[in-house]
Amino acid sequence: MNPLCKTSNMTNGYCIDCYPGYMLTGTTCIVAADVNIPYCNKVTGQICSECINGYYPKNGKCELVNVLCATYSNTTGACFSCVSGYVFQQGTCLLPSMGIDPYCIWYESSFCSRCVEGFALVSYICIQVDMNCIDFDNIRNVCRECKNGKRAEGSRCM
Repeated sequence: MNPLCKTSNMTNGYCIDCYPGYMLTGTTCIVAADVNIPYCNKVTGQICSECINGYYPKNGKCELVNVLCATYSNTTGACFSCVSGYVFQQGTCLLPSMGIDPYCIWYESSFCSRCVEGFALVSYICIQVDMNCIDFDNIRNVCRECKNGKRAEGSRCM
């Protein structure tokens, strides 16, 4: 067993993982300085095949993952979710200008532009539609028809 191996295959004795400061090249651990690829965890044939957290392998080196990504692909760097305060939309992290609106389903130029059903967009904020409104005009933000004999007055039913 190689003393630089943190974990090794019990059948053949090959290294699987190395202690900090060492990197896996093929099936053995070597001093990280022997193959100097910054932020690399695993070297295969003189190129980096696995990087430390926050980096991903690209063209044999380690590239920094977008710092706004909370979760990402270790192999491509593609963002799956964002850090708190940012919204994940079309593969990127977006900072909403007015904060995260839990009822907003689409942001455009960092402003809410579309709300979930039952909510109306008023000054870039999703506001719950009057529960008695059965026909709400999202463009003009007015209720056109109410239930239970109530009359529509602006965005409300009276």
